[in-house]
Amino acid sequence: MKAAARKLLQSPTFRKFSASAGYLIAERVVRLVSVVLIASRLALSLGPQQFGLYSATIATMALFGLMADLGLPRIVIRDLVRQAFPARSLMGTAMTIRVIGGLSMALIGLLITTLVGSDETGTVLALASLLAIGWALRSLDTIDLGFQAESRVHLAVIPRTIALILATVLQLILIEQKAPLWMYGLAFALESLLAGVGMILTWHLWANLPMRTWRFDRSTAGKLVGESWPLFIALVASNIYHRIDQFMVAALHSDYEAGIYAAAARIYEILLGMVPILNVALFPILTRWHQKSLPEFQRRYVHLTWALTLGAGVLVLGAGLFRHTIVHTLFGPRFQASADVMYVHMLCLLVIYNAMLRVQFLTLAGLQRLLMWTNILAAVVNISLNIYIIPRYGAIGASLVLLFTQVIALQLSNLLVPETRWLFAAQLGLMRPVAIPANHPNISEPEVLSEAMHDADNP
Repeated sequence: MKAAARKLLQSPTFRKFSASAGYLIAERVVRLVSVVLIASRLALSLGPQQFGLYSATIATMALFGLMADLGLPRIVIRDLVRQAFPARSLMGTAMTIRVIGGLSMALIGLLITTLVGSDETGTVLALASLLAIGWALRSLDTIDLGFQAESRVHLAVIPRTIALILATVLQLILIEQKAPLWMYGLAFALESLLAGVGMILTWHLWANLPMRTWRFDRSTAGKLVGESWPLFIALVASNIYHRIDQFMVAALHSDYEAGIYAAAARIYEILLGMVPILNVALFPILTRWHQKSLPEFQRRYVHLTWALTLGAGVLVLGAGLFRHTIVHTLFGPRFQASADVMYVHMLCLLVIYNAMLRVQFLTLAGLQRLLMWTNILAAVVNISLNIYIIPRYGAIGASLVLLFTQVIALQLSNLLVPETRWLFAAQLGLMRPVAIPANHPNISEPEVLSEAMHDADNP
C-alpha cells in the first residue's frame, strides 16, 4: 500500500490534478468569502424586499449570461486534449462563437428584464444593463479553456481572483456609502473586464500559441456547433430550472418572499461552487480514462461518485443541524424564514454532488441529446409545478419543486436508455465503489488510484 501511495503521489497526472484543484479551491474560497460578505451585508442594509428585487434581477441576467458559452467548453477541452483539430482553429473559432453568443444572450436578458417591468423600472434597467455588459465580457473566458486542457488553470485563476478582490472592495465601499442598486452592476462589469484583460496578458506571456495566430475556421465551427448545440439546449433548460425560481417567486408571490428565497440560495450556491472546480480538474483526466477503456472508466466513476456523495452528505447533515444559526449569523433575524428553505437546498446539493460526473460521461459518450431532452423535461416540470406551488407556498414550495426536478433530471432520467442505466445503479450505491480486477484480489484504494493515474500518464 505504501508503494502504491508513493506511486500515486509521484504521478505527473496526480500532480497536475492536485495543482489545478488547489488553485481552483483557493479561488473558490476567496469567492466564497466575497459572496458571503457582500450578500450578508447587502441583505442587512437593504432588507428582504429590496434584496429580493436585486436578487431577482441578478438571477434573470445570470439565467441568460450563463448560456453564453453555448455548450462549447467541454467540447473544446475534449478536442484540445484529443488533438482533434489544430489548436489555433479551435481557440479562434471558439472565441468568435462565444463573443457572438455572449452579446446575444446579454441583449436577450436585458430585453426580458425590461419587458417584465417592476415598481422601480429605472433602477432595474440600469442594473440589468451593466450586468449585461459584464456577462458579454465573460466571453473572454475562452482563454481559460486552453489553460484547462493543459492543466495550467492557475494562469486563469490568478487574474480572475485579483479582479474578484478588487470588485469585492468596491462593493463594500458601495454598501458603506448606501449607493444605489445599479452601481453593484458596475462592480460586476468591472470585475469581468479586469479578469478578461488579465487572462489576455497571461496568455500572451506564457502560452505557446499566440492569440494573433488564432483563426476562425468554418469547418471547425460547423463541427463544434454540431456537437455543442444539444449541450447548449441542455444548459438553457438546466439554467431555467435552477434559476428561474427566484424570478418566479418575485413575480408570482412577492419581493419579500423572493428575498427569503434568495438568502437561502446564496448559501446553496456557495457550497455548489465546488462542482465546477472538480469538473475542471477532472475532465481532462476522465477524457483519457474514457479513451482507454469503458469498464475502467466505469470502475473509477463509481469510486469517485461514492466519495462525492459521502462528502455532500456531511455538508447536508451539518447544514440541517445548524441552519437557524447560519441564517441568523449571515443575514440577521429578518431572514429566519430562510432556514428551512436553505435545508431543502442542501438536499438538492446532495443530489447534484451524487450526479456530478454524469454530464461528463454523457459528453464523452456522445449522448448530448439525451442530456438535452432530460433537461428540457426537467425545466417543463419545474415551471409547471412552480406556477401552481409558488402562489400557495412561496419560497419553501419553490425549493421543494427544485429538489423534485433535480431527482428527475439527475437520477430517474438515467433509466431512459440502456447506455445510462449503470449510472442509475452507480449513483444509488447499487454498484460496488471499486470493481476488483480478477488478478488483483487484494488491491487497495491507493493502488486503484495509483493505477488510474498511471493509465492517465500513459494513455
